[in-house]
Amino acid sequence: MRILFLTNDYPSPWLPGKATFNRELARSLAVDHEVRVVAPIPWVDELRSRIPVAAAVRRSRQESRDGCEVSYPRCYNLPKIGRRWQH
Repeated sequence: MRILFLTNDYPSPWLPGKATFNRELARSLAVDHEVRVVAPIPWVDELRSRIPVAAAVRRSRQESRDGCEVSYPRCYNLPKIGRRWQH
């Protein structure tokens, strides 16, 4: 089975400690299935991050982790303004 796991709470190179429970779930599913994870990263989180990110991940915004292909598209929003319309 092919599974697309779309979440805004997933560990990334910019925020490695965020929502590790979702990474465990994706890793468990990847044992028997093909799993692709899409985890949008807000642009403000990239600016706030003090962790240096590998150039290959920063450029392609993709990596393979725990048997899953993970994509980190950048999402643009205005923090604290217009949250009602940010679906």
